[in-house]
Amino acid sequence: MFQSVRLSAVIGIVFFACLSFWPALDEEHSGPAKLIDADTIEVGGERHRLYGVDAVEIGQRCRRRDERGKDLIIARDYITTGMRERAAEIVSLDFGPRSDVEIENRLRREVEQERLTGIDHRLIRDIDDTGLVAATDRDAFQQSLRVGRLRKLKRLVLADELRPGQWRLEEGLEDTLRRMGERSDIIKTMHREMVGRSIARSPGDYTILDPGDPTAKPVIGRVVARGLSDELKDRHYLIVDGMDGRTHYVDIGRGEATEPKPDGSIVRVTPKTIEPRRVDRTVAEVAAANDGRYTIDLHLKHDPRATEAYAETHVRRLEVIRRATGGVARAPNGTWIIAPDHLDRVVEYERRLARAAPVIVEKLSHLTLDRQVAPTAPPGSTTSSSRIIPSPAATPVSAGRCARLRRAAGNG
Repeated sequence: MFQSVRLSAVIGIVFFACLSFWPALDEEHSGPAKLIDADTIEVGGERHRLYGVDAVEIGQRCRRRDERGKDLIIARDYITTGMRERAAEIVSLDFGPRSDVEIENRLRREVEQERLTGIDHRLIRDIDDTGLVAATDRDAFQQSLRVGRLRKLKRLVLADELRPGQWRLEEGLEDTLRRMGERSDIIKTMHREMVGRSIARSPGDYTILDPGDPTAKPVIGRVVARGLSDELKDRHYLIVDGMDGRTHYVDIGRGEATEPKPDGSIVRVTPKTIEPRRVDRTVAEVAAANDGRYTIDLHLKHDPRATEAYAETHVRRLEVIRRATGGVARAPNGTWIIAPDHLDRVVEYERRLARAAPVIVEKLSHLTLDRQVAPTAPPGSTTSSSRIIPSPAATPVSAGRCARLRRAAGNG
């Protein structure tokens, strides 16, 4: 009981800290507000972290002891949903429920938004057996919202009116709108980071690196900023001002997957491949020739040129996959049982790794461009001149500091 009262007091303190931050926020931003967690709020699609508020995160252990003398651990469900519900209860108690005017204004703003909204959820829910949705509603206000939203979706080529009052929504509408909303949030984040550092770039030069795109190429440039895109899932991003004249947003996955890179350092960002490695193909080849079995002895017999140390690297690879996914099995005598679809299982294993860390970030130089091209820099080859400056035949469109770098290096 005592711990519950103490926890409620902590939540109250965090909530009133949000209220103290609210007036300053309202001066510059407007739009629907949403509580993300105990120290982050979202207003108009932009997330704001409360300075000076250090709230507990998921899985974080409080340095307090319960009645049994053990660490007090706050449940994951309470952090993700309970705290938000509790804060909503406090809002209702202090300010009362939202007025009808506030609710109607919020719904009107949803009509023109290029993201997934509550109106879209209701439209998807009301699709009939023929795949059509009606624009009519018993409530006149709700009908005006539905008609306005359907017309907006038509302009986005996501809905089509087959006959008066009967609309067909595009397949995958929910996923498409969700991605559009995420992209809009990313562009706002990039613009905020660039403006905050007084870097002038056209929004048309903003691009999002998709590691899953097989045509995606490595990005080389300087680090502008690193931030947290999803605190609950521990997803981080990197903004790179590329040598191709564009500013790239890169999802780098979980925080511990990529070492911190100082702002201004030169990096190369390479999307991870999920294709099987050569070692995996060798294991599958040896197993196919030996009734689905693999051992070091069978490997050496299959390839007389291989060494025992080389074969041991294949065993270590199998052990890592077994512990991570159980995709391979090891018999008590040490023989590995390899399934016919071993390469497909390897692809699934690599895909799991790519979800946690979709890219590889290499630091090419810890020196910023200003220091590398400074007149007082010592003579000799620098990272910028040896790795960043492309050949004249392959020079892409330059912009910003990339052009300054080429001029300083004598290639402008």
